[in-house]
Amino acid sequence: MTNCSNRVVTLQYGTPIARLFLYRLTSSVEQPYATGTAMGIAQQLESVPASSVLTSEDARSAPERVLLEEINRIPISGLHVSEALSRQKRQLERLSVFLFLWPIALFGFLNNSWIKQLIHSDFVRGVVASMVAWALSWFLEFSVKQLRD
Repeated sequence: MTNCSNRVVTLQYGTPIARLFLYRLTSSVEQPYATGTAMGIAQQLESVPASSVLTSEDARSAPERVLLEEINRIPISGLHVSEALSRQKRQLERLSVFLFLWPIALFGFLNNSWIKQLIHSDFVRGVVASMVAWALSWFLEFSVKQLRD
């Protein structure tokens, strides 16, 4: 049985969930046709909402942790989507740290007396610093790709 609703249906063992309707019986039967209600079969299954986030407004106001938990419960690919979003969040956190620390490192590089003695031109020091930044960002991107694979 596949539940296509956005609700969780709990079935007790032995709960009748299907009926067969047969027409034009050619032989006599032990038990004649009776409606589900007459046989004591409930016409509606009891259910509860499958999600605490029921509306788009709830989704907008829900914390990120709750949304990830809801995605995690999706029967098809929910775990995969949740993990991908978690990885993406970690990558953005790393990038944020890099973007915060890079200007400090650049300032230190451009004003370091040893580097000033080594490279006399401000322009060349700036180019070298940019190349170092490019190398670091490439390394960051490379590590992100490794995580994806």
